[in-house]
Amino acid sequence: MSLLGLSRARASNHKVDLDIEGVYRQLNVYETILSPGDLGLQLWLDHRLGSLRAETIINRIRDVLRTAEWDNLVTMELAWILAGLTQHNYKNAREGDELSDSLVRYLLGNRSASCGLFFHLGRGLRRRFPNFDTQIYTIHALSMRARLGSDGRSGERAIAAAQCLSTLQRDNGGWPWLYDVVRGEVVEPFEIYSVHQDGMAPMAFHEISVATGMDTKKIVNRGLKWLYGENELATNMIDESNGLIYRSIRRKPTQARASLYWRTFMSAAGVPRHGEPRPSYLEINPTCRPYHLGWILEAWCKEPS
Repeated sequence: MSLLGLSRARASNHKVDLDIEGVYRQLNVYETILSPGDLGLQLWLDHRLGSLRAETIINRIRDVLRTAEWDNLVTMELAWILAGLTQHNYKNAREGDELSDSLVRYLLGNRSASCGLFFHLGRGLRRRFPNFDTQIYTIHALSMRARLGSDGRSGERAIAAAQCLSTLQRDNGGWPWLYDVVRGEVVEPFEIYSVHQDGMAPMAFHEISVATGMDTKKIVNRGLKWLYGENELATNMIDESNGLIYRSIRRKPTQARASLYWRTFMSAAGVPRHGEPRPSYLEINPTCRPYHLGWILEAWCKEPS
């Protein structure tokens, strides 16, 4: 994710004093532990760097998807795979292939809830309780497929999900964490992550705007205001003196897990969720991860040629 952002920044004529290809080659030693979704991200990055190992990666993805039980793969990883396959097809001047077409049919048929959002898994207790990552990466991948693969159905499905998700954005612009897609409601808003506000949501909403013409400026701008103090703790999440963006606003450890389990149980039982926690029950997570900065670059630098 960091290398994707850096490569996009470089292609947008920003100075990047880093041997991106060199770092990418060093990652080869970790290939045996990459998840199926990681392979999708790798394929996307590989094409951006000039198709250094594309055929090897695509063969590994094919092998994984032929042997894996798709219902057990989380939707987020399937979205990453779709993004990589969409880039692969586009770079090879084709709109799709049997594998990517099958993956889209599966996502639209098996992972789509009636409210417009996406299920977490193909089956099981956790299926109905996905997180924000599930929604935003799938919207992004389907929008990319619509734009690069001329797939109108993927674009329509992305719009439906984006519209539903935007109705669940908090009044202060924050993106909630956990959802019940059977009821089409938020289960647990916390943690609310900064990367969702300035990186992942803008990345996906910019993509869907270009792909379908959906107007997403207000949605994105509301999310950005959350970073600058319009949040639950009235705190600027951007710490310029230390050169980082605070990771999240979260419940304090004494109540975080209990709240998550209780609210999930109550949602499953059909009981409306409880009100907001007091600010004294919340805290800042004062860390910052590199992928966050990578997604900011991916979201806000111009599209590479």
